[in-house]
Amino acid sequence: MRGVSSLPTNMIQKAQGLVAAGRVKTLVLAGGGGTRLKGICDPAVNRWAYPKPSLTVGPRRLIDFSIAASHELGAKDVCFATWHLAESIEFLAENRARELGISTECVLETEPRDTAGACKFIIEEQGWQKEDNQIFILSADIIHNLDLVNPLALHLSREAAATIAVNEIPWTDMYRFGSVRLEGMPQRMDFKSDDDFKEAVGEWVIKHRGQTVQIVEFREKMPESVDSFYSLKERTDLRDAETWRDIYAALEEKHKHAKKNERLSLIHEDIRRDHLALSHLNNSSIYLTSADFWRAFGPHITFKKDDNPFSDFGKHIWAALASQSAGDKGLLHSRLPQGLRERILAGRYPFFAYIMPGENDFGKPIYWRDAGIANELLQVNHDVLRGLIYVGLGKDPKFAQRKEDGVWIGRDNVYIASAAQIVPLRQGAREHEIASIISHDVVVERRVKVENSIIGSFVKLGEGSIVENSVIMSPHFRKREEQGLVHIGENVVLKDCIVVGADIEPGREYSRQVIMDPAGGVVTEPL
Repeated sequence: MRGVSSLPTNMIQKAQGLVAAGRVKTLVLAGGGGTRLKGICDPAVNRWAYPKPSLTVGPRRLIDFSIAASHELGAKDVCFATWHLAESIEFLAENRARELGISTECVLETEPRDTAGACKFIIEEQGWQKEDNQIFILSADIIHNLDLVNPLALHLSREAAATIAVNEIPWTDMYRFGSVRLEGMPQRMDFKSDDDFKEAVGEWVIKHRGQTVQIVEFREKMPESVDSFYSLKERTDLRDAETWRDIYAALEEKHKHAKKNERLSLIHEDIRRDHLALSHLNNSSIYLTSADFWRAFGPHITFKKDDNPFSDFGKHIWAALASQSAGDKGLLHSRLPQGLRERILAGRYPFFAYIMPGENDFGKPIYWRDAGIANELLQVNHDVLRGLIYVGLGKDPKFAQRKEDGVWIGRDNVYIASAAQIVPLRQGAREHEIASIISHDVVVERRVKVENSIIGSFVKLGEGSIVENSVIMSPHFRKREEQGLVHIGENVVLKDCIVVGADIEPGREYSRQVIMDPAGGVVTEPL
């Protein structure tokens, strides 16, 4: 069921007709190794390592949100690019898609190909580029409630080669994401102060929410370190690398008397405060591309390990497409042949940004978050409890709500001692807020306190333990019999933690930690 779109009916009907005809495909990038999540996804550190798309979000998994978005759109074909712990992802994706009546296929990458490289591999294998298809590319890291039919309708009306969804986030967080400058948007050079510039951009964006606007400049996110920056510089001829190099050079000079590790930290702090992002519209990793785009660019996309790669959307593809608005040959990658360069500069491949609206078609605030970092993963789960993310508990037969306190509890094999305390919702809580979620096959012993937390299935909370603002993940769903219960010992205290399959000894206290099991025992990483 859809809400009421603000777009003209004929535009929506055209988009829906294309979907119904099977000409809109969805590709989900689900093969990342989860390096930003460190030990959660690394079998060398955590013997119950999870593939990133399988991580807990309330009673769901990360990958469920990409599948749900495809289902809401009505897409009939969904492909998953897999690599790291691929068997587990395939198991999850196929089961969830079957529940929704979607046809899926998981394609295993034989080696990491980067974002564009993985898409090229699958699209050409499926033959999607041979017909007049439109192809959504989603990331399994991203949780959002965007109705994809609206950007599709605008993408078609603009006859765009590529459209990327962009989202408003705090300026101080923009160092983590690629940023865009759009046609008609205020430019930093026209303002005396950063505050005036940011205010003007904010006002401009508010006026253009829910619209597509041509991208005139794309800047990839800041490299993770000075070393990786210079590595990037050596491997590409993009102007953005020159820009970041100049920023780093100035900041290195500013902090030249600090020790190397301290200097890098100080540089990153400065960039977080003012890193010269083009705007506060981030590259939200929701892409829509035409078959014509893939016929033109696909043959030139390389492997990630190539000496001069043209393999990543952010680093290579989008910068090249933005050059047609700038009319700047310097942004074009050296791998592209002269004929394609000329067609790009002539505007043959229109490149647009869809600015997410403030609300979706149901009148709910737009939600978007990258859950590929541990502290963001914890925040996403907190947002589930705050009612900001719909997870379908009311329609899930495996759960029931205790009306008196706002706790959702699994229907099967749950024991909660009478002397245990599951803290209820505060007085005046909003309609969709949740006190805590306790899944099936859970034991909660006496004197346990659970507050604002998510307890996965096959978990035992020992007597006197305290769990606040935390997530205890279910045992690895492919190794459950081997792993058994996740056992939180007596009088353990967990505050703002993520527990990933560890048995915690009695009396231990943890705050803002990821807690894992390397091979019996516990290892932690700070959030």
